[in-house]
Amino acid sequence: MKIIFNKGSEYPWCWSNSLGNELMHLSQNEGENDICLCFGLDTLNKGENYIKNLLNKYDKVCFLDVSQHTLLLDKNFTKYFKVLKLFSHIFLNNKYTVELYRNFLNLKNVSHIKVGFPINSIKYNKYKNTEISQKKIDLIHSGGIYSKFHFEMIEVMKKYNYIFTSYNKQNFFGKWTWNPFFSINQKKIEQHDRIMELQSQSKAAICINNNFLNNQLQNLLAKKYELSKLDSKIIPEHKGRMFELAATKTLMVVKYDKWKVIEDYLTPEKEFLYYYSLEDLTLKIKDIVNNYENYWTIIENAYEKISEYTPIKMISFIKNKLKI
Repeated sequence: MKIIFNKGSEYPWCWSNSLGNELMHLSQNEGENDICLCFGLDTLNKGENYIKNLLNKYDKVCFLDVSQHTLLLDKNFTKYFKVLKLFSHIFLNNKYTVELYRNFLNLKNVSHIKVGFPINSIKYNKYKNTEISQKKIDLIHSGGIYSKFHFEMIEVMKKYNYIFTSYNKQNFFGKWTWNPFFSINQKKIEQHDRIMELQSQSKAAICINNNFLNNQLQNLLAKKYELSKLDSKIIPEHKGRMFELAATKTLMVVKYDKWKVIEDYLTPEKEFLYYYSLEDLTLKIKDIVNNYENYWTIIENAYEKISEYTPIKMISFIKNKLKI
């Protein structure tokens, strides 16, 4: 299997430093050249002729996408759609995005694939011997602030020793800036490895596996996406954060929603915890911080479980799907 990584994706440093490196290594060790697996947004930007040339060279040309719904919402999507139709098969890591591709785009050769993006074997093994004594930070959040649920999360976190890490600036009140809601203990970090290092020092993280739509995006999806809770402008999103947290032995406290995307990979109460309300979150975090050792088995279980979603396992799944 030949693997082609074209830079450009929702989180390009994660691709290149994590999944990309390991997949390229696997590609070099493979002797088969009958299948080509492409990933990275620039694959689509290269256009139809680029894919047609690959199809002339390989029996099958496939595309792997972990950008979820964001590809559909891109201003260049009309161009991308013409390219997507050419692939022999498309693999997506969110089963609801698979349904969207099939129903909204009428693309039939689409499959759900369980991949632990953005974790590779090196990053996974690095934190194998992490111990409770290394957990000096109570709570960590990596990402943006997009909804009332995030503001509730902030209010809970501010009572403890916390760190907030941002990958990117956000538009607050018409100005692109770093998140203004934390006046202290905010780390403005873009390096993925450094974020994982901070996660490894943290007891727990509050996770929200949803994407929150503005009016324009809501109208775009409203016609065909029946699974969307559009009255609340919420759609399910597969967060790579859960693999980072499991790999760094950080307890996940996840906001419950009806889609339960995380349960495609992990089991509640055994490998992570749900919270169902602000009151429930407040009580759970208090107990976690004060009685952390009681949760270590859950953390270890999650670490062991994500070993099933390495790039090597992903390649095996693709080969089985394509019957090679």
